[in-house]
Amino acid sequence: MEKVILIDDDKNILTTLGICLGSLNLEVFQASSGEAALQIARREMPHFAFVDLKLSGMDGIEVTKELLKVNPSILIVIITAHAAIDTAVESIKAGAHDYLAKPFRTAQITHIVAKLRQIYALQAEVVSLRDKLRDIHSFEDFKTKSPSMIHILESAQKAAGSSATVLITGETGTGKNAVARMIHNWSYRKSAPFVTLNCTTLNEELLTSELFGHVKGAFTGAISEKTGKVELADKGTLFIDEIGAMPVSLQTSLLNFLQFFEFEKVGDPTPRKVDVRVIAASNRDLDEMIAEELFREDLFFRLSVIELHIPPLREHPEDIPVLIEHFLDKFSLINSKQGLQFDQSSLRAMMSYKWPGNVRELMNVIERCVILAENKTINPYLLPQRILEEKRDDILKPDMTLAEVEKAHILQVLQRVHSQQEAAEILGIDPATLWRKRRKYGIS
Repeated sequence: MEKVILIDDDKNILTTLGICLGSLNLEVFQASSGEAALQIARREMPHFAFVDLKLSGMDGIEVTKELLKVNPSILIVIITAHAAIDTAVESIKAGAHDYLAKPFRTAQITHIVAKLRQIYALQAEVVSLRDKLRDIHSFEDFKTKSPSMIHILESAQKAAGSSATVLITGETGTGKNAVARMIHNWSYRKSAPFVTLNCTTLNEELLTSELFGHVKGAFTGAISEKTGKVELADKGTLFIDEIGAMPVSLQTSLLNFLQFFEFEKVGDPTPRKVDVRVIAASNRDLDEMIAEELFREDLFFRLSVIELHIPPLREHPEDIPVLIEHFLDKFSLINSKQGLQFDQSSLRAMMSYKWPGNVRELMNVIERCVILAENKTINPYLLPQRILEEKRDDILKPDMTLAEVEKAHILQVLQRVHSQQEAAEILGIDPATLWRKRRKYGIS
């Protein structure tokens, strides 16, 4: 049931309009002043508002602007006894969606509410489509044929069926954000917002405000009210990225929030309640941080009801060829350079590189190569120097024969993959040829 707040200092209007709105299956809240209305709005977060233009104290235009600060998605109708073009224009400029002239009929109210519901539904659909587009973007870059990675994704899919908190750990660039979005997309919350808070970008005071919001004048620089991330994520998912960077004092507030999903805005002791699923991620070793008293152990246990660890790319190198092919196709299409391919020297260099920046680094390198490529074949000179200078794991010596070099290379490739088919693809030969070479060189 949608919520509507009715703001008018005329008791008769509050009564008659309230009855009419209630008959339209709306939960009605009433206020006789702008100040009282804002208190209700912060607590109840109504979907719609009917605001009298001529209020004592704050007038309807001021109330409209303040309501939109509390809830930018609220749909507002201005009520006026002085219907005129200039009044309508002023109302729309302030953010109202419509205006209603006194005296009004029941049919007018019914028509306006139907229109507000239609607009609200369209707005919700736009948000849903935008989130789905974001999810498509994050899904398309998560390619794997590694058994360990497939197991992680299967666990993530199972976790999506609940509202339990999830802790995702792993090095920078491994895909923690993508996995969090997958969990959201697989869950019943997928049509609600996916909101991200990065703990590395703000100081403690601003981070607290970013998480829980603040009221006007709560601290120096708080010139207007702010809606926090927990409130923006209501009915959806709050993704707290790099939670290891969160100050210990704020960790306490987060732990309290996770107990009952109630919070207070900075500068306002009024408790507010939300329905939100929390997913956290960290590239830091939280066990070490707990030992050093830099992270609360009880918060760790509260967050890690389900824990997923994303391994670095060097631990599942069989995914490197898959990702190379995927990103090459993606950026070739984006840059209208279809038909590009890496030569064998470039592929060997990328297979030997440790990828400290993980999947994100690989993606950026391939995008660079596609942009700089002047013909269909991408040569090693387009790769960053750090990849070409990477110390190799092979033990090639100047006096080795070609057969010894070939054997060493086959051994190196076989150590990196899980099947003969994969090794043959990397070596550029068919599996039967690889089998014959293994028998020739005595490679079991």
